[in-house]
Amino acid sequence: SMAPSISASSWPSFIPSDLPSLYASHLPTYSPTQTPSTSVPTVDSREQLITAQLISSFGAQILQPGTPYNRATAWIISEDARLVSPEDESAINQRFLLALFYFDTTDNGELLWRSCNPPPPLEGTGGDCIFQEPLGRQPGGSLTYVGKPATRWLSEEHECNFAGVACDAFENVVEIELIGQDIRGTLPTELASFPFLEVIILSFNEFTGNLPTEYAAIQFLTYLEVQGNAFLTGSIPDVYWEASNLELFNIGENAFSGTLSTQLGQLSQLLGFFTFDNLLEGTIPSEMGQLSKLRFTRHHHNNFSGSIPTEVGNLGDLRELWVHRNKLIGSIPSEIGQLTVLEDLLLYENAMTGNIPEELYNCEALYRLSCSDMPGIVGTISPSIGNLRLLEHLRLSNTSITGTIPTELGSLPGLIEVWLDQVRLSGTMPTEVCSIPDLEVLNADCNPTLEVTPEVLCDCCTTCCDATGLCVPVEEPSAAPTSANMSSRDELITAQLLATFGERIFQSGLPYKKAAQWIISEDPRQINPEEESAINQRFLVALFYFDTTDNGELLWRSCNPPPPLEGTGGDCIFQEPLGRQPGGSLTYVGKPATRWLSEEHECNFAGVACDAFENVVEIELIGQDIRGTLPTELASFPFLEVIILSFNEFTGNLPTEYAAIQFLTYLEVQGNAFLTGSIPDVYWGASNLEVF
Repeated sequence: SMAPSISASSWPSFIPSDLPSLYASHLPTYSPTQTPSTSVPTVDSREQLITAQLISSFGAQILQPGTPYNRATAWIISEDARLVSPEDESAINQRFLLALFYFDTTDNGELLWRSCNPPPPLEGTGGDCIFQEPLGRQPGGSLTYVGKPATRWLSEEHECNFAGVACDAFENVVEIELIGQDIRGTLPTELASFPFLEVIILSFNEFTGNLPTEYAAIQFLTYLEVQGNAFLTGSIPDVYWEASNLELFNIGENAFSGTLSTQLGQLSQLLGFFTFDNLLEGTIPSEMGQLSKLRFTRHHHNNFSGSIPTEVGNLGDLRELWVHRNKLIGSIPSEIGQLTVLEDLLLYENAMTGNIPEELYNCEALYRLSCSDMPGIVGTISPSIGNLRLLEHLRLSNTSITGTIPTELGSLPGLIEVWLDQVRLSGTMPTEVCSIPDLEVLNADCNPTLEVTPEVLCDCCTTCCDATGLCVPVEEPSAAPTSANMSSRDELITAQLLATFGERIFQSGLPYKKAAQWIISEDPRQINPEEESAINQRFLVALFYFDTTDNGELLWRSCNPPPPLEGTGGDCIFQEPLGRQPGGSLTYVGKPATRWLSEEHECNFAGVACDAFENVVEIELIGQDIRGTLPTELASFPFLEVIILSFNEFTGNLPTEYAAIQFLTYLEVQGNAFLTGSIPDVYWGASNLEVF
């Protein structure tokens, strides 16, 4: 049977990575067919007319050398193959603004976007290009792309045809949507000068700086998305709470700080409101309950405190509420039970207390419910859970819920995953639950391997945990892992890891515990516990992987562990960096390699090199979309000589521990733009370093 993730602190990988669609399709693209006017003034008069007009509209900054304003002016006067008539003021202004947007986000044309840049100098003025359109996101967060025919920016074609631009029937730009195009710089304020702009979608680029106040004043703006520009900072300007036409406001996956204003209730047209994965704090304002049209809202992975406002019960159209991974306290509001169309409720990893309110079982549209990793949650699982006929995913792990498992849980025909481990339930798993046809994951406290009587008797569970929090996948549902040899091996390895790495291997949610569970129960190589150095090295390699993937949830670009249903084989295609494009993005070439945490020896894992004695001496993983802080456990490899982790997404400081690695000669962390702080003084004493 399938061996699911046994991490207690991270949600399984079925969480969708894309936001729900709030509208059926994007605005239709209007493609003008008329050709430019052939009646043009003389060069001198045309230049003078356009210059005067642009000064009138945009000021004397168009004359300042080196600025994007000056570069866009030069382009529209001297280089634009379309030769728009200077008498067509609105057309000149609109085409100038798009040129300004391009030059402002490319350092005057030096840092190219991912696709559909202007025609190269020696290739004419034609507009044909292949636009790299995002198709979706990999589990680790990286985008996947599909090439589609499109029109180059600043080509001879009408600007309404440029890739990512859409116009209305009157040739007014109404939408700019450029997702995942490696666009840099600050968010251009000139977008506010498009008089009819309705949609700005600039997600998954590399924008920096603050959210411009100018965008909030765009008269017709309804959609604003800047998700996934991890360098955006600062607070949400107060003027945004007055942008009453906004229907979608998405600033997720950035570094915004500050609080949510009590004025947010003025955004009466909001359908979607997303602030997840930022540094926001303070309380969730009760005024959120005034957003009567709200359907989807995600505020997880911030630092919000206080309680969930009871006013959320007023959001009658709400389908989704994600507030997990914050610092919320108080009880689960019973008013949530008024949300009859609520489908998705994620509350886990907060500090909430009390019972799961009986009213919650009135949310008959729920397909997913997670209250896990909150020890303050008490009480029992109500028989009313049988009302949730559409429920597919239930997670109540690591809570203080007591009592028995109600037979009514077995009346939910669509259940796929049930997590009831590390709780205080007792008794026997109801046969009705075991009979659910599509149930793939069933976790409970049914593990007796450490000679501890299990709290729950279960002969159909896929993972069994014990009183210490150790969870073991059950290979055959009919047989619990009671082998004396297996128990002895588990105990020997556990004792050895405890002596070497301390009690962290028992702490729920830590990568130390996940790595310990993997090497004890999941590692297909099954190393002899008497080989202490081999156990320690393989554990450290696993620890490095889990520490940089949120316990396996955020996959690297390539050569991750074998997928659950594909065996334990190690073959993979490693995406090896080949070079850098002019804009800084890496190019890759695929090469055969070995998956991490496969059945192969760890010396063969992609990016790992060993000496003749099978000691790890090098870890080189460049451009693999690896996240988290630089793992200090690398300092525990006794013979490590080379650490090369360039062009990833590491955050935080340079670990002092690396400077103490005895044989370290090469240390490269170039291109991890989130690394901060000063260079620790201990590095100046690392006399063996040859490359720093």
